[in-house]
Amino acid sequence: MKIKYLFSGSKNESGNVLFYILIAVALLAALSYAVSQSSRGGGGLDSLNEEKAKIIASEILEYASTIETAVKQLSLRGCKDTELSFENNLSSIDYTNTSNPTGDNYCHIFHLDGGGIQYTPPSSEWQNNASDLLFTAKTCIDQIGTGITGCDSDGSSAADLILVIPDINLTTCNEINSRLGVETNGTPPQDEDDAWNSSSPEFVGTYTGGAILQDSGNVLDGKNAGCFQGDTTPSSGYHFYKVLLAR
Repeated sequence: MKIKYLFSGSKNESGNVLFYILIAVALLAALSYAVSQSSRGGGGLDSLNEEKAKIIASEILEYASTIETAVKQLSLRGCKDTELSFENNLSSIDYTNTSNPTGDNYCHIFHLDGGGIQYTPPSSEWQNNASDLLFTAKTCIDQIGTGITGCDSDGSSAADLILVIPDINLTTCNEINSRLGVETNGTPPQDEDDAWNSSSPEFVGTYTGGAILQDSGNVLDGKNAGCFQGDTTPSSGYHFYKVLLAR
């Protein structure tokens, strides 16, 4: 009788262990699903989690700095700012610069004979809506370069050469501003007018025409990089800019 009792108890214990294992597996599956849903976010890229936003902000700032370095290197090499070319075979925007020295790619940012870097289209994780990088010289940043005394009425005489990454998500926008010391309290500064020309804003060697990036609180004054909310052109959305060459 004693042996029979012990055998019966062992069988029940095995059943209990299996039961607990099944519960553990179910809990792990539920946890995995919850983590997956959290990482995806519930409202598109604007609800991106902070850790992911930090990674994306680092990617954007690093790439922008790489392009800025290439611009400076070519300038030191002897390329005039009007000779710089952002022409590449991946962007839908035509950056052909007729002022670029003919017969070589010496002043091309995205060529091995020039700046030596690869044009990288924005990652789908960077933007709410896919669009190309914008290189423009028709925007004046207040208190930068010759705009130190203030941009003129249309910014044309003090326009800077800048990079714009349009329509990035809000969480990343705030992370970028935090890293750059742009005081926003979670609300990016809003442009009061046109941050760039709606018609042919791409840089092709000239600085004619112009727009002004200026917010009501003057938060972006003197900032050679930052993230802002559009007003007219572009409308709404959040946009990153980086001054590549101040004039």
